[in-house]
Amino acid sequence: MKFSTTIAAFWLIILGNQIFAQNPLLEPFNTPHDFIPFEKVDLEHILPAFEVALEEDRKQVQAIIDNPQPATFENTIAALARVGQKRGLIAS
Repeated sequence: MKFSTTIAAFWLIILGNQIFAQNPLLEPFNTPHDFIPFEKVDLEHILPAFEVALEEDRKQVQAIIDNPQPATFENTIAALARVGQKRGLIAS
């Protein structure tokens, strides 16, 4: 298991659903134009949110790899283009 995956697993095991309830980067933003609610974000929110988003990215890529259907633009290229959107928001 990679270090970053271990950190994400640690946060999820220790804090469970509280990480989502207390981290504004992991909740729906519900702001105009879906901008990050910067007034609610603290420095300690960034790394756990990034780790969770990175794990989601890995799962999305694995789902693309494991898809038994023949590759198409939609289930391969478009699906890969959607990977990392949440992580990109958090990192910005």
